[in-house]
Amino acid sequence: MTTMVERWLDLANRLLDEHPRSTGLRRRAVSTAYYAVFHTIARVCADEIAGEHDRSSEEYTIAYRSLE
Repeated sequence: MTTMVERWLDLANRLLDEHPRSTGLRRRAVSTAYYAVFHTIARVCADEIAGEHDRSSEEYTIAYRSLE
């Protein structure tokens, strides 16, 4: 199964490949890649704080959403 992060990175790559001269779409690709990295870091932090064994727990959600 493909994760949301993988889909975001795929989208960023496709935007760059299909529209290499569009400044707006390059910015969109960078923004999309940024969100992929941000959510990866949030998951890693939440795994360390709350434990990755129960990602549906309230504690995990609080840890995940606390990252700014």
